[in-house]
Amino acid sequence: MALLTGLLISLLLSGAAKPETLFLDLNQTLNLALHHSPQAAEAGTDQTQAVLTTARGIAGLLPAPGASLSGYKSGTTTTWTGEVTISQVVFNPALFSGLVSAIINSGYYSASARDRTARLILSVTTDYLNLLRARYLLAAATKAVKQAEANYQLTEERFRLGQASKIDLLRSHTFLLQAQLNQLSAEKGYAGAMSTLGASTGISTGPVIVPVEELNPDPPAIQPESVRQQVLRFNPGLKINLKLNQVATLNLISACLRALPAVSLFRRWQYQDTTFPQSVSHWQDRTVRTDGIMLSFPIADLAGFILNLGDALVARRRSRAELLKTRLELSTAVENALYGYQEAQQRYQQATTNLKLNQELYELARARFQLGALSLTELLEIETGLAQAEATAISALCEIYIQSAQLGYLMGITRAGTKQ
Repeated sequence: MALLTGLLISLLLSGAAKPETLFLDLNQTLNLALHHSPQAAEAGTDQTQAVLTTARGIAGLLPAPGASLSGYKSGTTTTWTGEVTISQVVFNPALFSGLVSAIINSGYYSASARDRTARLILSVTTDYLNLLRARYLLAAATKAVKQAEANYQLTEERFRLGQASKIDLLRSHTFLLQAQLNQLSAEKGYAGAMSTLGASTGISTGPVIVPVEELNPDPPAIQPESVRQQVLRFNPGLKINLKLNQVATLNLISACLRALPAVSLFRRWQYQDTTFPQSVSHWQDRTVRTDGIMLSFPIADLAGFILNLGDALVARRRSRAELLKTRLELSTAVENALYGYQEAQQRYQQATTNLKLNQELYELARARFQLGALSLTELLEIETGLAQAEATAISALCEIYIQSAQLGYLMGITRAGTKQ
């Protein structure tokens, strides 16, 4: 019984504990994502793979040691044979092209890491701005509830004094209930946006995230031609396809060069004795050193050479087609993003103008309603228009920055204000 009571108390205490609250601006949120999100870990893995790929290509050109030791018995005689060989490539088209291919593949993995990071920046920025928009909308909904409560209280007083009808009182109450329902929807939207941002930053459970970024109400204009040039220079997806095209071209060259012989130098120490080598000096005394040159002629396998060449040709054509496709799709994405940004700017300008008009109209209507020169129905309609205008202006401003983040991703921005 005591154990059950203690369990219930601990559950109540854990339920009553308030979650941690994080007040984050956009840069702080991006830093969290770059350290904690799975996408950041994947980008780090690609960077490591880039280093390993280059090292593997270089290793093929380094001296290659080899050693073996075996013993066999013939009748009553046991013979031990050993061999130590060191070979050095002088000319090998496959290995040299492999080195260049490894370097290019390293660039591919680096570009892939930048692409993952840029996608993470876009995702987190978009989620953060959506949370900020949800916060603004929640604040606007809360403000609308307060206004509705004030109107309802005023209408109740006017109804008590006989200056308002029962219909006016019911309408005022209905408007208050609708404002409260809108506030509940705004709270749900805020919670959903916070959960989405937490997942994208890698802190999906625990703290409450409160965005504190102050968006500039006068976002700067962009230069479309400059954006297009930056995209062509820094877009990670385009770089990835360029690297793949280079690899395909190199593989084709390598397939052609395989007709040439491969040349390597070697030095070999051969040991043979009836006793197992007891020491280094014992090994050296019974070892024969041989220096030589080795030639190999891959063209002897004519069928394999032709098939490899055909595969390389097909792969290069496919790579060129993919590169062209990527260029066309990227061009379309850039133009759509530019149009989206310009449209968002125009919508924001219209929304701010509409908000100012609605604010002025509401102030006039409020004054006339208090003087009895305006009906409650008309005042409620004007208040509804003001709330919608505020929500539209907030959404339009956030949309500008979301479109800006989309352009940033296309330009390969992998850190706030940086391109690679």
